[in-house]
Amino acid sequence: MNNIHSFASNIKYYYTAINPASLTGAIDVIVVEQPDGSLCSTPFHVRFGKYGVFYSSEKYVDVIINNKEIKLKMKLDENGVSSIVSEEEPVPQTYIRSLRLSSDELKSLQLQYGSNEARFSVTTKFQGTSWCSCHIYLFKYYDRIVISDIDGTITKSYVLGHVIPAIGGQWAHAGVAELYSRIKQNGYKMVYLSSRAIGQSHYTKTYLQSLAQGSKSLPDGPVLLSPMSVLMAFTKEVIERKPEEFKIACLSDLKSLFSVKDPFYAGFGNRETDMLVAFHHHIQ
Repeated sequence: MNNIHSFASNIKYYYTAINPASLTGAIDVIVVEQPDGSLCSTPFHVRFGKYGVFYSSEKYVDVIINNKEIKLKMKLDENGVSSIVSEEEPVPQTYIRSLRLSSDELKSLQLQYGSNEARFSVTTKFQGTSWCSCHIYLFKYYDRIVISDIDGTITKSYVLGHVIPAIGGQWAHAGVAELYSRIKQNGYKMVYLSSRAIGQSHYTKTYLQSLAQGSKSLPDGPVLLSPMSVLMAFTKEVIERKPEEFKIACLSDLKSLFSVKDPFYAGFGNRETDMLVAFHHHIQ
């Protein structure tokens, strides 16, 4: 009975949270160090929902990385989408918006190799402070990457996994934690990929981190999600059945950060669309 109550509570809490008016989340970022020491990264996708920041336009975002405040200007638009801004000279009131940092800006973050915690917050007079977090992973250009889809590959159902990420470990395929743990022990970096929306980032990462099978848990790694809204992401994945469009573009962007020809050594998926993604990027 307690399990049923807990399950129902999770669903109620989750569906309250994915209301477009309360959509808040941040997607993990991958930074790759090049042979010459320069840095490049995937985009910084951060979004605040109306419940957290009702009047979001032109609000500034405070950034803390590894418990240190960073001098990085991020600004919200009218939809709560955050972007990096830099003043354009010679007119100080004109801003250039971007989702990426330059190599020097990335170096100023003083990232450690591996995982770095990033926290983004917005404070308003009437609503207080709203925040979300992600992780920034610093990799080397020669690191060997293994890609794993989440929905239907780690979870048993791609539909349930897409709409109810808080349902718990019993929805995972048996043995997946041990398999991925062995892959990590052999020196590979795991990257998790899903066409779930940015607003599901917290629940998705919490689910992956809590998944335990016996003495094994999933190895840590970046979780790359779609920057689209929950409704748009669900439509693309479940109704239109075209999740490969986002996944191909996402992996193309990630691949371009590595100076080696084929940084992706293997991939795990369970559907024909996953095969299309793997074929496009020559993943075995």
